[in-house]
Amino acid sequence: AQLTQTAQELEKSQQRFALAIRGTKAGIYEWQVSCNKMFISPAYMNMLGYAEGELADLESGYYLAHIIHPEDRDRMQENMTHPERVEPAYQSELRLKTKSGEYKWFLDSGVVRRSEAGRVEMVVGSIIDIDERKKAEEEIRHKNMQLAKTNEELDRFVYSASHDMRAPLSSLLGLIHLGEKTNQPEELHLYLTMMKERIKTMEGFIREVTDYSRNARLDIAPSEIQLKNLLHEIANALAYSVESKKVSLIWNVPDDLVVTTDASRLKVVLNNLISNAYKYHDQKKSERFIKIAAGRLDGAILIHIEDNGIGIAPEHQHRIFDMFYRASETSEGSGLGLYIVKETLQKLGGSISVHSVPEHGTTFSFSVPDLS
Repeated sequence: AQLTQTAQELEKSQQRFALAIRGTKAGIYEWQVSCNKMFISPAYMNMLGYAEGELADLESGYYLAHIIHPEDRDRMQENMTHPERVEPAYQSELRLKTKSGEYKWFLDSGVVRRSEAGRVEMVVGSIIDIDERKKAEEEIRHKNMQLAKTNEELDRFVYSASHDMRAPLSSLLGLIHLGEKTNQPEELHLYLTMMKERIKTMEGFIREVTDYSRNARLDIAPSEIQLKNLLHEIANALAYSVESKKVSLIWNVPDDLVVTTDASRLKVVLNNLISNAYKYHDQKKSERFIKIAAGRLDGAILIHIEDNGIGIAPEHQHRIFDMFYRASETSEGSGLGLYIVKETLQKLGGSISVHSVPEHGTTFSFSVPDLS
């Protein structure tokens, strides 16, 4: 009778344990090391997207090779079986592959049972889904990196912007002072012309600062754009510059090429690149040109702007998209233009590359995803 009662109590205990395993939100596992077999609870299977019984008769070798993320396997094995480990309990965060093939983060806690000789006999543990927490942590880390980048850029921006504003203002004040001292019409005309150039420099810089600010602050506003019409609009606006009268514009853009993207941002990119091609033409060449080609590739628009201008020295090419970078101290630009181009294209989900040979010319190639 005592034996029967003990058996009944044992059965009840097993039933309670089975119910507890089913009721817990944690996934329970047991690894029998001697036979390399693993038992995992229905909740464990469910966490990985499997139906109950799909991962029955699981071998530990398969578990380590196919379920645990490759970067987490060594740490997992060390936690469980390292011979020098004194503490029987362990805890770590690891990634496990779900039935769909994606990895999710789990908190793995367990205990190791050893023989008197110190050999691992069994490992029992549980996993808890921490995937949402890890995603939130990653998002915070990413935002902190973006914030650090923004703060660094802001510091450089304030320093360089104040310097770039001060230079033409100081020059303007000097020219006004000289103008006040002369009564010669020719000299006065020269000073006024030079003042106009300084004001144009400041105007261009303020426009670039505005473009930079708008790109950083405003959301993308997609609209359908006839690319050739936009290019003609930009070319016509630049046609009044002195440089444009010396350079031929060659088109290879289909009349029906349409793209859906942010029109104002695309205009900023094209305006910067085309005006640069005009600005840095080679005066020693009798025939100067800018070739603009565009086409569609894999859901994006590809645009090439090629010129036969002075080109860019190899040692400067990897830095031309940096904020406030100038290839030389005598450069008239603010050093913001190409940085704004790169940042604007990144905002649109695009990219840009440059190929340049000094004295032969430069080609900028960029892509913009079609958001239609």
